[in-house]
Amino acid sequence: MTMTQIDHRTIIALSSVKGVGPVKLRKMISQIQDNNVRIETWEDLYDFLMEYAPTSVKVSDDLAEDAFRRASRILSESKRLGIGVLTYFDPEYPENLRNTVSEDGKTTPPMILYYMGNLDALKRPAVAIIGTRHPTAKGVQAGEFISKAVAALGYNIVSGLAIGCDTLGHKGALDVRGTTTAFLAHGLDTIYPQENEGLAKRIVENGGLLLSEYPIGTTCNAYRLVERDRLQAGLADATLVIQTGIKGGTMHAVRATQKAGKGLYAISYGEPERSHVNVAGNALLINQGATPVYQNSDMNTLFQPKKRIEKQLNLFSDD
Repeated sequence: MTMTQIDHRTIIALSSVKGVGPVKLRKMISQIQDNNVRIETWEDLYDFLMEYAPTSVKVSDDLAEDAFRRASRILSESKRLGIGVLTYFDPEYPENLRNTVSEDGKTTPPMILYYMGNLDALKRPAVAIIGTRHPTAKGVQAGEFISKAVAALGYNIVSGLAIGCDTLGHKGALDVRGTTTAFLAHGLDTIYPQENEGLAKRIVENGGLLLSEYPIGTTCNAYRLVERDRLQAGLADATLVIQTGIKGGTMHAVRATQKAGKGLYAISYGEPERSHVNVAGNALLINQGATPVYQNSDMNTLFQPKKRIEKQLNLFSDD
C-alpha cells in the first residue's frame, strides 16, 4: 500500500492534543492525506482542528499553539539526544508492526516510534523472548542457551529490557554478536529499570535498537508497561516464553501473540520445576496449544530465517 509521508511534527502535535487517542489520530491523519492538508505553523494546525477535530476536542488558539510548540520541542530535544523518529507513514516502518494486535484483538499499530540505534535491525526476522522477572536457576540456563541459539541463526531478539527473562534474551543475543531490540514503556531520555542502563547502551553500540511509542519526558507506569507488551508480539514473527506464572505480566504479550495468529512457544520443564509459581504458566500455555520446547532439538533445522516459525522446538526439559 502506498502511503503519503506526513511531517513528523504534525503527527506528534496531533497526538499530543488532549482528547485525541490512537483511533482519532488515525482518522485525522487520513483526513490530512485525503484533503492534501499542509500544516506548517500553529495557525495551520488550529485551522485544521477547527474543521476536522472530533467534537470531544475543545479547540482553541492556546491548544493549537501549545501542541505545535510541544511537538517542535520534542523533535529538537530528541535530535540533540540522538533519538530518531519513525512514523507509520515512513518507508522504514516495519510491516509486522502495521498489523500489531492488542490482547483484545484490536489492530493497534503505533503511529509514532522513537528510536535509538540501527533501524536495520527491523529488517531481520524476529523472535520475542520474554518471561518472568524472577526466573529459576533452570530458567536462567534455558534463557541464556535459547537466546544465544536463536540470535546466532540471524533472528532479531525482541524483548522489553526488564530484569529477568528479558535481560537474558538481550544479553544472549549480544553474547553471540547477534541483533536485539528492546521496547521501552517510557521516553528514551531515560532507561527503566535503571540497573539496565548499561545493557541498553550495549544494545545500541552493537547494532541493536531501542524503541518506544512515547516521547521524551514520558515516565514509565503500569499501563504503559502493558501497552508495550503488544509491540513485542507485534514486531516478532513468533513469541517464546522462557518462564511465566499463570497470572504473570508475560501473559499480555502472549495473548497479543495468540490474537495475531502467530507462533507461540513455551519451554517445557519437568517436576518439580514446572509447578513453581513463576513457571506454572508454561505448562498452562502448552496445554492450551503452545508449542513445547524441549532439550533435544536441532536448532538449525527448526529455525529457518525469513520463514514463519511453525515447527516444533525442543530445547529444555527434564522429559
